[in-house]
Amino acid sequence: MMNFQSKKSGSVSKDRMIAKFMQLTATGEKTANFCLSVHGWKLDEACDYYFSNPEKYARDHKHQILVDRKKIQHLFDRYRDPSSDVISVDANHDGLLRFFQE
Repeated sequence: MMNFQSKKSGSVSKDRMIAKFMQLTATGEKTANFCLSVHGWKLDEACDYYFSNPEKYARDHKHQILVDRKKIQHLFDRYRDPSSDVISVDANHDGLLRFFQE
């Protein structure tokens, strides 16, 4: 009896984690379950890895993300600080402000 209850409560906890992952990432249940299980049901780690490489984890056809990395790089290069590899917010090279103004 005790084992059944602990398995059931573990299942409820996983269901909550799946729901939270889906909410944070706007993915489906298959993707959430896959990503969380790959990362040992650690929500923060699963989200970090998902956002760094979403096409690797997408399991729901309607939620698959097609990323054109060249377009992303072009957009980043357009607003980055020419003296560093970041989009700055300083007065001289405010790439973030320019991004929102356009």
